[in-house]
Amino acid sequence: MNKKSFPILFLAAALLLSFSYPTFVSGEEPVPAPTGDSATTSDIPPIFSLEAAVQRGLEANPRVEAYEHGVDAAESRLKSARGQFLPRLSATAGIRRLNNRSDEEFNQDYLDQNTVSYGFRLSQPLFAGLRILNSWRKAGLEAEVSEARLRMQQLDLTHRIQVYFLELLRVREDLRAARAAVERLETQLKAAEAWFKVEMRPRLEVLQTKAELEAARNRVVTIANAEQVLMTRLHVLLDLPRDRNVQYDDDLLVRVPVALPDPEFFFESARKQRPDLEMARKSVEIAEKDKSLAKGGFVPRVNLDAGYNYSDMDYRVDKPYEVERKYWSVGINAEWEFFSGGRDYYETRRSIQVLSAQEAQERETEQTVMAEVREALLGHADALVLIEGAREALEAAREAYDAAQSRYRAGVGTITDILNTQDQLTRAETDLTRAKADRFAAMADLYRAAGILNPDLRPIR
Repeated sequence: MNKKSFPILFLAAALLLSFSYPTFVSGEEPVPAPTGDSATTSDIPPIFSLEAAVQRGLEANPRVEAYEHGVDAAESRLKSARGQFLPRLSATAGIRRLNNRSDEEFNQDYLDQNTVSYGFRLSQPLFAGLRILNSWRKAGLEAEVSEARLRMQQLDLTHRIQVYFLELLRVREDLRAARAAVERLETQLKAAEAWFKVEMRPRLEVLQTKAELEAARNRVVTIANAEQVLMTRLHVLLDLPRDRNVQYDDDLLVRVPVALPDPEFFFESARKQRPDLEMARKSVEIAEKDKSLAKGGFVPRVNLDAGYNYSDMDYRVDKPYEVERKYWSVGINAEWEFFSGGRDYYETRRSIQVLSAQEAQERETEQTVMAEVREALLGHADALVLIEGAREALEAAREAYDAAQSRYRAGVGTITDILNTQDQLTRAETDLTRAKADRFAAMADLYRAAGILNPDLRPIR
């Protein structure tokens, strides 16, 4: 083979190198594989406030990470669609050896020969019925939908962490109240036994107090189990190692209530910032692009094509000789499909129906979002009223319990009065704690409904 076959060898070597994957880069060290744990022990604080818990969840939660990869994938899809505007360059190459076993051959193309050939082809779309433009715009809208989906997941995760965190604080206050009730009943049991020993009270009062005491102890166990369940759920949302012991604490339930902005602020914020509402609007735009893509099947496609080809044929006959061919070509090609079995027609009808469905879905989503904002505002207003009522009820319950104890010590009250007022006091304490937690839960609902990421539930202006 002569030196004219060198270009094909060079091209083949280039193709082989293009498929190779470099293991190391000069001057760089290989990056070690990540470990199984998402976080090391050193970057996990021993105590999580609400804000720290939310930040940890947004950084480490596997579901959020999955949506982040989805955003990256959508960006790659957008760049891929953008590449359709650019020309396509392709190369072909081949080496062929032909051995003719016929006794006689009159066709020169079938004589014994060695052939080396290669070529290049350049194709540039000139017009495709706006399909390329609409595909690129659709990919851009899909990338925006992926980003909105990530923000919605972040809002949902923040809301879930806040709800579990508030429930944990409420349960801890309930646990404190339950343990205080046990202590009060233990003291009362000692008093009842003392009265019984001097035969000034019947044994029935001792038995009643013991029954109430055991019930109170059971409530402590139940509430303590609920506390552990909530901590486990927070561990999962924060993607903490299973054997990592952390605490969750904040001053939420002792904060002084602060007035929220005007309700219209939250409605307007929801219209502008709520990710699922943005996704619904983008879905309508995507459906419009799909309709344009479907209509593009009715118009012609025009391409500009250019090519260069080279072939070198060495004939192995009685008198060897060589034929070398070089040629290039440039042309404009048009293709127009007139009939496709109704494919383009029904695809266009389908896209119109999908567009109508997406428009209806957008209206339904907007109504749902506005209803969520309204419900959250009502829930917050109700919680403020309940807090004031619970405080008054707690003061009355404490006064009633003290009066029942005084009457019992004076010998004019009964154990039933003490047990009843004791139960009322415990319920009043838990009701106040629940009302405070409900207020912040309503705030968490409100910020989520308005599309506002507020990790620590601080009032906004």
